Amino acid sequence: MPKVRAALIGAGDRGTNAYAPYALQHPDDVCFVAVADPLQSRRERFAKLYGVPPERCYPNAEELWARPKIADGVIICTSDKEHYIPAKTALEKGYHVLLEKPLSTNPARCLSLKETAEKNGLTLMTCYVLRYTAFYQRLFGIVQSGRIGRLVSIQQHDNIGHAHFSHSYVRGNWRSAAASCPMILSKSCHDLDIFFWFAGSPCKSVQSFGRLHYFTRENAPKGAPDRCTDGCPAREDCVYYAPSIYAKENSGFASSIVADGGDYAARMEALKSGPYGKCVFKNDNDACDNQVVNMLFENGVTVSFSINGLSYECNRNIRLYGTQGELRGDLLRNTIELYNFKSGAVERIELHGRPDRQGGGDYGIIHDFVQVLNGRGQKLTAVENSLESHMMAFAAEESRKTGRVVDVKEYAAELRAKGNLDSE
Repeated sequence: MPKVRAALIGAGDRGTNAYAPYALQHPDDVCFVAVADPLQSRRERFAKLYGVPPERCYPNAEELWARPKIADGVIICTSDKEHYIPAKTALEKGYHVLLEKPLSTNPARCLSLKETAEKNGLTLMTCYVLRYTAFYQRLFGIVQSGRIGRLVSIQQHDNIGHAHFSHSYVRGNWRSAAASCPMILSKSCHDLDIFFWFAGSPCKSVQSFGRLHYFTRENAPKGAPDRCTDGCPAREDCVYYAPSIYAKENSGFASSIVADGGDYAARMEALKSGPYGKCVFKNDNDACDNQVVNMLFENGVTVSFSINGLSYECNRNIRLYGTQGELRGDLLRNTIELYNFKSGAVERIELHGRPDRQGGGDYGIIHDFVQVLNGRGQKLTAVENSLESHMMAFAAEESRKTGRVVDVKEYAAELRAKGNLDSE
């Protein structure tokens, strides 16, 4: 196969550290020929790692589009509100696109991207990494095999973990709908995609409840300042005291995000002025720290989905109930248990996924995209599939805000009729 040429737009953590490493592991299959990012430090770091020449390192995507087409595909990992324009432009310029979730924070724009891809005969895939994990692939295979009979119901818990939630959804980029989009879309649209995949049927209706319960001003410690670094009296006891999270040794990838790879002094300085030094109880966040979504699919399968921001572990647990058996899965431990109603037997399956942050999903999505560009991929997360889960997410948020059960098809039809493309 000819080597695929790729360009990256948005050289942050996901683009540089999750998806691009595939090119280092398979240099004969794909190479990066251009990068666009507003931060010079990110551009230079990416160029050094992946051999991009200086003349193809751009401060914005517009400069890439101004040149003749130099790649087969574009991987877009910008912030949520900056997905639509580069994705639509790339498709119009003749590039295949792999786009970080969500497609857009505007439902009409999601529909527009699908239409643009179809009009130009190009592939648009969404970074729904869960479909590519060994865990969900194995579960799907068992369901398809009929070993639990006909699938009737699914229960899943997405335990975000209190540390991850406070970092991303209280202090971070996804802390509010205004800064990003509702959490059911930004965090959980690929969970909704898993349910659509397993059910093998469009979703008929959704009902959702949830709110921001704990990370509010009413729960701030007495005398707590707006910033942890301003002499907080609760610093010895507070789980979320910023310096104890971000300024310690070996505090993980989150610290590199705080100060873009800086040392202790740089991180402490960032906490004095940046978002990650703010008190978690005194921020502008409105992301739900707890939410439940109930779904009815057109073939009768029901789903109960719970999102928990105040959990100890960062993990997903799933149960699938069939007419002849039950499946129980633990994503963190990569284990599956299969219960047979007739024999009473219990089969325990231990999986060994690739050692990336998404259990092999990061590797799998890039591998498939590269194969698709060579005419051989599965295209599991093509826009015609991922659009369904986006509509489910928008409908779930509508239900959460209004308290009513929302018919997904009717809701999508209303969005098409409105056709509002004005804002992300």
